[in-house]
Amino acid sequence: MTVKRSRRRPRSKRPFTWFTDQILPFDITIAGANEYGAAASAKLFGVEILNEGFGTSIDDTVIEQQATFVAQTIAPLQACGTAQLYAGA
Repeated sequence: MTVKRSRRRPRSKRPFTWFTDQILPFDITIAGANEYGAAASAKLFGVEILNEGFGTSIDDTVIEQQATFVAQTIAPLQACGTAQLYAGA
């Protein structure tokens, strides 16, 4: 009797993070535009979260989460030109 074995590839194991400070370094882009259409952006490269905190307030009915981070490189805020703003968007 011949038994066939399946030749499935083993599942790749993705890293599982329990806490936010275990996340691999990532980049952040901050973009903004005003009501006149002027736009600007800044970039943070190689961001690593150091620790996190959590807070609540019953006076303002607020639940918030804070994180302390460091970035390897920062591209300062620069004008991007004008943004197209649409009414009702």
